Amino acid sequence: MAAAGFTHGGFYKQFGFKAELMAESATCSVAKTTALTASLEMTQFVQLYLSGDAVRQPEAVRAMFADGIESLLALLSTQGAKLDATDPNQVRAKAINLLAHALGEVVLSRACPDESPLADEILSACRTQILASLHSS
Repeated sequence: MAAAGFTHGGFYKQFGFKAELMAESATCSVAKTTALTASLEMTQFVQLYLSGDAVRQPEAVRAMFADGIESLLALLSTQGAKLDATDPNQVRAKAINLLAHALGEVVLSRACPDESPLADEILSACRTQILASLHSS
């Protein structure tokens, strides 16, 4: 805040309550993620994956994440249909599987201490497996 020339109070007064700030932040993050991933192929998505932590957030914030997840699943399903033109339910299941694995990869690696060899190993192993699964479809 100091670097931007703001005080904490002046910044937070722009929002009615903390959850409103978090919801606005989640909305912005989801929009940026969707914009960044809209034109990507599934393999590119895995390489560029972004995440957010909403598990302990208020309902409004979680709802924004759910909307964002739906948007990402729609994009991934579109790409999945191009790779493997099976029934829509199977394509969506594959998109959910990919997103869940990518999220799990990030969560596990971030749970490790900074600069941990294990964190890098998790990222590398999971990325390799996810990308291999995309090419074997």
